[in-house]
Amino acid sequence: MKSLQNALSKLHLPSLLKSKRFWSSIFGVVTVVVAYYEPGLEPYMPQIIEAVSIGVVALVAGYSLQDAVNAGVNAYLEYKGKGKDDA
Repeated sequence: MKSLQNALSKLHLPSLLKSKRFWSSIFGVVTVVVAYYEPGLEPYMPQIIEAVSIGVVALVAGYSLQDAVNAGVNAYLEYKGKGKDDA
């Protein structure tokens, strides 16, 4: 049991399950699979796959941009805070 816990912790599974990017991707895959099995949508599958792919990529890119901006703001505030202590 201990080795299983070690293996799972090496996979970073808890952080993966909390990831907005991961769940957005899973939602996209589930959407395409459900649409595939829906009768009458076969002719539109290329458009559905393209639309879902673009949507998921845009959403993940937005999350990444948001995280990058937050990291930049935090780094800037930390830098400005250190400058006040030195003066």
